[in-house]
Amino acid sequence: MTYLKSFLINLLLPLLVCGLALVPKGLAGQGVFYSFIKNSYVMEDSVLAIIHDFEAASNKSFRAVIEYTHKRNDSTVHEIIWETAAKDTFIEKIVPATYLKYIGQRFPIENLLGDTVDTAKEKQSPKATLVNFWFTACVPCIEEIPFLNDLQQHFDERVKFLAVTFETNERIARFLLQHSFLFEHHSEAHQLIKTLEIEAFPVSFLLNEHHRVVRFFGPFSPKDTVLQPHSRSASWLLEWCKYHLE
Repeated sequence: MTYLKSFLINLLLPLLVCGLALVPKGLAGQGVFYSFIKNSYVMEDSVLAIIHDFEAASNKSFRAVIEYTHKRNDSTVHEIIWETAAKDTFIEKIVPATYLKYIGQRFPIENLLGDTVDTAKEKQSPKATLVNFWFTACVPCIEEIPFLNDLQQHFDERVKFLAVTFETNERIARFLLQHSFLFEHHSEAHQLIKTLEIEAFPVSFLLNEHHRVVRFFGPFSPKDTVLQPHSRSASWLLEWCKYHLE
């Protein structure tokens, strides 16, 4: 399966095909809306129309995955990403992401930092933690490393950066001899990856100072930088950090 990023062809072509009108910023009244372009919203039937027209014009199945849900005025807004797979793979066309259920829950940080976390030390710890799950043969994982390094250098002591993989210590050590990846590395984390049901890489979890999951992210764009975020995920992460850390 491939996450469709916010390239013009993926965002604007379905709208042109369907002839849809996006709902403007101000949402009035109660309702359920879906957003895949910042500050623009559509109803469920419009999402299904996009999926129908896209599938009719391609040899793939197409669905909307809800990656975040929030309230705007009296309306519920589901932020979605597009996901593709082989033809006739998907049955449900609008589904919650696997990790959506973890938002607001405490991340099992003890699996990485030890059996217990001292609550006194926790109060003095960085205000946020970014946990990135990856492996060395994953192309999207490697492509987002420059942006992750940029984040680490920019936020430094204000955010704890952890890179987690199922691979061995030796393999990670060999990789780091040839590549710069500035996170704190944790290898052979099979049980944590199984517990969190992680099947697609990379994925990153943003945790607050109490180690509760704020949001999760699929691959960041190779074009993302701290000064000029390209993807919606990078923009949201940087806006959160600016508001909570600076």
